[in-house]
Amino acid sequence: MITVWKLSLNPKHPELNHRTSFFGHVRPVNMMAVSRSFSTLVTSSTDRVVLVWDLNRLQFIRPLTLPIGTSPVECIAMNDVNGEILVCHGQIVSVYTINGEMIVSQSVCEKQDDIVMSCAFYEGVGNEWLERDLIFTGHRRGVVKGWNKTVGRNGWELVCIKTLQQVNQFQGDQVVQVGITAILPLSNAVHTADEMGRVVSFLFFS
Repeated sequence: MITVWKLSLNPKHPELNHRTSFFGHVRPVNMMAVSRSFSTLVTSSTDRVVLVWDLNRLQFIRPLTLPIGTSPVECIAMNDVNGEILVCHGQIVSVYTINGEMIVSQSVCEKQDDIVMSCAFYEGVGNEWLERDLIFTGHRRGVVKGWNKTVGRNGWELVCIKTLQQVNQFQGDQVVQVGITAILPLSNAVHTADEMGRVVSFLFFS
């Protein structure tokens, strides 16, 4: 169950008032992403079901169809500028339009034991037109990758344009397994956080 609340902005007595509850998942809900400008909520559950909800009418819109053999969903993001939906499951990144049409589904991991643990869109400073459509994915071993969504020979594809290393991969002879759990791309820097609670800021690349 997904519960929707309205926050009353009374400075003396702020309150949460119940608006409605969404029923559609039959397993625990593990991920949510929301777009304020599109009034849309995307949710996933542990059984790999992804649903899209309308926050204006407070009702179900549609499911998203994941590729066959999909791993559990690790993270979801929504682009507040163009409405695109980013769903990361295992080593696969799938991008959908606001209408639920799949744009691209692609593996973004090089090593077999890696997975995508976090993701984010770069949306620009405002609603300005961007020369490149950038997506960021967070991986194990402190790795963050920047991707450009572009048109290739067989349609849309993700091209890795930058790899950032939050921590040194090696401490002695042991590989550091700490993964990136959060990414916040801004106009002048990319902020990342890992499972150990460390936060790092990288200068944004042009």
